[in-house]
Amino acid sequence: TVDVAVPLPDGRRVVGTLSEVYDGRLVAVGYSGLGAKHRVGAWVRLLAAAADSPAEVREALVVGSARGRRPAAAMSRLGVPEDPAGLLAALVAVRDAGLCAPIGLHLDAAEAAAASFTGGSDGRALNRARYKYSKSFADPYAGLVFADDPAVKPDFEALRKAMPAVADLGAAAPLLPGSDETEMFVRLAALLFGPLLHEESQR
Repeated sequence: TVDVAVPLPDGRRVVGTLSEVYDGRLVAVGYSGLGAKHRVGAWVRLLAAAADSPAEVREALVVGSARGRRPAAAMSRLGVPEDPAGLLAALVAVRDAGLCAPIGLHLDAAEAAAASFTGGSDGRALNRARYKYSKSFADPYAGLVFADDPAVKPDFEALRKAMPAVADLGAAAPLLPGSDETEMFVRLAALLFGPLLHEESQR
């Protein structure tokens, strides 16, 4: 196990214990598909470990089931970014904003947006996010929050509009990709998934 205690710019600390560390690798294994949720979880833990104990944890491995009819495994390998402490502080700031008001950042759609966003127009990124969301399963929690009914899949436009203002994002604001003209959905998606995708290799 690895204990972490990472100081944040506002004086708070991210504290916890990482139990799945083997030979300098944070390892997460699951039986479900290798989706955005599992990789983001490992990414956040890797940021915390690298910010506090860079010599103890060098990468994260996430293992899940591969797509297709035949049983197979898929693996994501995540490396440590240049500024893990800064990225961790930014994600904590996004969480803080989410505790004040719901943020409609659907993870699969956000990953699709980040993968398509190159810093210019956000139109292609939004189209990719909208398409990915249309193919996703309904989330009862999102239905309850955005449609007052856990059986309803909220419209993508409702999620897209449920975004915090830049002023509410604290330490995350200076790291937001894009410009003031870029939709916040795309900016938050690129903040969360851009560094992850840059440091990731899959097989």
